[in-house]
Amino acid sequence: MAWRSLSLVAFMAAVAAAAAAAGDDRRPYVVRMDVSAMPAPFATHDGWYRSVLSSASARDAAAAPAAEHLYTYSHAMNGFSAVLTARQVEEIRRADGHVAVFPETYARLHTTRTPAFLGLSAGAGAWPASSYFGYANGTATGVAPMARVAMYKAVFSADTLESASTDVLAAMDQAIADGVDVMSLSLGFPESPYDTNVVAIGAFAAVRRGILVTCSAGNDGSDSYTVLNGAPWITTVGASTIDRAFTATVTLGAGAGGARSIVGRSVYPGRVPAGAAALYYGRGNRTKERCESGSLSRKDVRGKYVFCNAGEGGIHEQMYEVQSNGGRGVIAASNMKEIMDPSDYVTPVVLVTPSDGAAIQRYATAAAAPRASVRFAGTELGVKPAPAVAYFSSRGPSPVSPAILKPDVVAPGVDILAAWVPNKEVMELDGGETKLYTNYMLVSGTSMASPHVAGVAALLRSAHPDWSPAAVRSAMMTTAYVKDNADDADLVSMPGGSPGTPLDYGSGHVSPNQATDPGLVYDITADDYVAFLCGELRYTSRQVAAIAGHRAGCPAGAGAASHRDLNYPSFMVILNKTNSATRTFTRTLTNVAGSPAKYAVSVTAPAGMAVKVTPATLSFAGKGSTQGFSVTVQVSQVKRSRDGDNYIGNYGFLSWNEVGGQHVVRSPIVSAFAQ
Repeated sequence: MAWRSLSLVAFMAAVAAAAAAAGDDRRPYVVRMDVSAMPAPFATHDGWYRSVLSSASARDAAAAPAAEHLYTYSHAMNGFSAVLTARQVEEIRRADGHVAVFPETYARLHTTRTPAFLGLSAGAGAWPASSYFGYANGTATGVAPMARVAMYKAVFSADTLESASTDVLAAMDQAIADGVDVMSLSLGFPESPYDTNVVAIGAFAAVRRGILVTCSAGNDGSDSYTVLNGAPWITTVGASTIDRAFTATVTLGAGAGGARSIVGRSVYPGRVPAGAAALYYGRGNRTKERCESGSLSRKDVRGKYVFCNAGEGGIHEQMYEVQSNGGRGVIAASNMKEIMDPSDYVTPVVLVTPSDGAAIQRYATAAAAPRASVRFAGTELGVKPAPAVAYFSSRGPSPVSPAILKPDVVAPGVDILAAWVPNKEVMELDGGETKLYTNYMLVSGTSMASPHVAGVAALLRSAHPDWSPAAVRSAMMTTAYVKDNADDADLVSMPGGSPGTPLDYGSGHVSPNQATDPGLVYDITADDYVAFLCGELRYTSRQVAAIAGHRAGCPAGAGAASHRDLNYPSFMVILNKTNSATRTFTRTLTNVAGSPAKYAVSVTAPAGMAVKVTPATLSFAGKGSTQGFSVTVQVSQVKRSRDGDNYIGNYGFLSWNEVGGQHVVRSPIVSAFAQ
């Protein structure tokens, strides 16, 4: 079976711009309606909505233009969007069937910088060959190459990197109508209560229909409480590096005899003149050594490679300083924390490690006439350590629902070779054959990580079509790994390179093969999410209706602990104005393996965290059987990090290990300080 996925792609409705230009208080709004209240004379919801708009306009006719209908939504939610005045909004609020109305907001695309098209390569078939300025050579393929990908336009050509909520909701609405199996959204709105967040609203409708929704976590890291798209029914994905680096080779000296070569990092997309050139280093002048703004002179650096020590202004300042004075290129010592896209380069740049930088300094100081040459377009595989959490990847906890650990997992999102199909002239008939021309570019961002997980989800849904979205996410979370390829060390968090925590990587780095056979899963229904909204977040019945689309309200006893505790594959303790807390969680596991099994619990907990699990063993009768357990976590006297932006308390892991088998079902246990 071929699984279809949604990918929201790059570009704001012109209507919004026109309303702003009119100089009045008109602006777009999203309106949720209760379709059970539709009067009998109306044959369609759309007709009813337009009648509501007409009535609101008539009552405000003397003061403003008529309300302008934008979209009718029937799947992501029941309702519509329109350009309205404040008075028209109040009229709609009085209408029968009104549930909620909130103003247009704008999402940010989750690429680290604006992607610029720099190269074009032609290919045909499912796996076209890659040739991106000599970098990343190989065969380009997706995670799930047999999946059918449908892309829905949510951002328009007049936009920068923002997308209007009315457009995003319309794209999600159409995708649900088309019957996609997986959605991937690489954008995010400012975090707000879920009843006014269109991604959360649309994703809830999708999940209720069995569609798994993955979203990028955002690029506002590495501070805590920056994660976006944190609704518990969304699979939230952070970004990690991979074990590939793009390189350039610096050769010191003009001749082969005694010349030394140093391998640095670069994705410079252009060409450089062959042969060596003079090498300049501003020894003895700190500002010149760092290539600070305004420090260099054209007579010193014109036509030369310039070596720069690491400076406070960063590589971009150094690059512009050298380029503006006619330098041939930059060789800069770097801690390798900065990420450069090909579109960033205004002149050739090579980043080298501090130790290699010291060697270049010694050579430039000792040689009577130092010279250097640079060769670009290298690709190195097996780089260590990898993966690492990208410096830009947004961190947890979630500002809206901190009791749920976010992100859920991390996936590749740094220097990803991405394919882009242009809007015009994408196909050409050649001897009766239709060819698709594909553009390639290197892109970084959690926008690249979310599609990776969507691809894994498509594979899992193909292998297990009976699994719910929550079961698929659970499989990915409980089989994720937290060790890198450098002596099996803990995943590190950039930019500092310190050991990462679940606030950085969630449950870990996604592992597709292991996720196919997780043994046990934590399943969640739509009703469970509603109970969580009522119990943990204390949403009102009207807020719940705005998300879930019904007026049933919160269940009886919604404030009870049973409703607060979602059956999530992680455990989170929030320390609110204290450094000690105790919380008891209840969970239910479902056996998705084909035979009966027994599991024994094991816990890894740090000092200051005590964990008790009851019972200590679980026996499952067979596929589909369930068993419950409780976990009491006691956190005591945890000290807050001196880093004011780091809210981690401490963390450990709870694992269910199959007795006599291979399955290990692991979940993080985390304490974090309240914001």
